[in-house]
Amino acid sequence: MQLRNSSIGYSAVCAIVLAASIFLWPIQFPLFGFTGVGLNFMIAVPLVLGVRELPAIVLRRLSVLMLFLVLHTLVVTVALPVSARAFSTVLALAIYITAMCVALNVCLRDDFLLLRKVILIFLCLQIFLHVLELAGIYDPNANWTRQHYLFGFAVPTGFFREASHVGMSLAPLIFLWRTPSRLNRQIAALAALSVGLSLSTTGLSIIVAMSLVFMFRSNQVSSRFKKAAALVLAAFVPFLVLSADSLPEVTERFMSLSRIIAGEADGSENMSSLIYMNGASMALAGLNDIVGAGAGQMLRYYADAPYTILIELINSGEMMNRDDGGSTVFKLLAEFGYFGLVFLGFYLAFVVRMVRKGLDPLVTILAMYFMITMIRGASYFDAPICVSVALYLFSPLLFERFGRRARTQDRRQAFESGPTLAAKPTSGA
Repeated sequence: MQLRNSSIGYSAVCAIVLAASIFLWPIQFPLFGFTGVGLNFMIAVPLVLGVRELPAIVLRRLSVLMLFLVLHTLVVTVALPVSARAFSTVLALAIYITAMCVALNVCLRDDFLLLRKVILIFLCLQIFLHVLELAGIYDPNANWTRQHYLFGFAVPTGFFREASHVGMSLAPLIFLWRTPSRLNRQIAALAALSVGLSLSTTGLSIIVAMSLVFMFRSNQVSSRFKKAAALVLAAFVPFLVLSADSLPEVTERFMSLSRIIAGEADGSENMSSLIYMNGASMALAGLNDIVGAGAGQMLRYYADAPYTILIELINSGEMMNRDDGGSTVFKLLAEFGYFGLVFLGFYLAFVVRMVRKGLDPLVTILAMYFMITMIRGASYFDAPICVSVALYLFSPLLFERFGRRARTQDRRQAFESGPTLAAKPTSGA
């Protein structure tokens, strides 16, 4: 068993499973009563057999999380009628998070080198699919099309079904350019090319948000420049967004949100804005019920949400985002109530600490995906959300490992600079 697990083949499988959480989740099939289960989930299932190899502290934290999911479902069952969907969601979460932990445990052995190579291969395939789309040979979603904001051609999406999915999944990878690694910069360049070809409001929002996060934590940027950047952003970005003729969808969303908040919705609003406001209402309903609606049961609040009728009228009677409200955070609060809010607080503290510590760039980016889906999210199995949760379970080991490495580098630098300083003549010599 140990020989098999240490083999290149097994490591490659784990790297593919982690990369699939970024690229293959839009490829979905009906399964277990769900409208679609992603290919990323299906190929990850066998990895649960490696759960016994997890470090003891990770295994304990994973067990606590699984116990919480089961107990929460039982509590909700007492308060509200719970469908089989809730139990199957809990089972699927247990399987997928466990598989992500096993894959992370293996990929950490080489500091994600093999994972980064697999991600680069997937990005090459993504660009290849873009070329096929632009040539009219391949169409991943015949029911969705949009013109590019700047250049007017039909937006290509590659593995994904919408441009916002490309932005949500690939825009964070652009920030690997900040490292001296050639491999990381190749990943960043291809990710930037893909996001640029499928430019979306989601992608732009993520790039702006992550740029601010990394800029304000960087020691290479002066505090004076950070303050100036914050002032410029506060004064200029709202004006830019609200007046940009080249970004009409961004303008439309902001104006639609302002009309909805003012209670002046008349059916002309942007659909995404209506979905977000409906999702916020469902999240508040989950908090009002203390424990929420139960895993996978956000749709319980859909019928009573304030903009449901308007959404269905605009969309020819079809329900939209009843299971997620357009944001993973809305989904978490609606389904887990205050328990979801507590978890969100702990996770936010983990991400802040990780960014401040300046851990491995890829680890930091993977950890931030959970927060990124606040902007645009869907189910718990879309994008590397469960990878983010698995990293949270690994957090004690991550901080110890990368903290020790940072201390070692500091001592090495101090040792190397010592003789140089000693050789310099003093002013009294």
